[in-house]
Amino acid sequence: MALHYEFTVPVPVDEAWRALLDIERVAPCVPGASVENYDGKTVTGSVKVEAGPITVAYRGPPSSRSRTSPRTAWC
Repeated sequence: MALHYEFTVPVPVDEAWRALLDIERVAPCVPGASVENYDGKTVTGSVKVEAGPITVAYRGPPSSRSRTSPRTAWC
C-alpha cells in the first residue's frame, strides 16, 4: 500500500528547514516520540509505534543522513 499526500508550506525553504531541524519543536508532533535530553547537538529519547496488536519501541540516539538544506542538497 502506498500513501501519498502533499501540501504547500507558506514560508521560505530555509525557514521551514530550520523548523524541521528543531528537535524539541518537532518531537511533540510525532506520535509516540519523546525527547529526554537535547543539548543542541545530541538528543536522547524514544519512539513507540503501535500497529494493531504489535508495539515497537526504539530507545537510543537517532541518526541523520544530512542536515544540509534541501536548497543546496538538491542543486
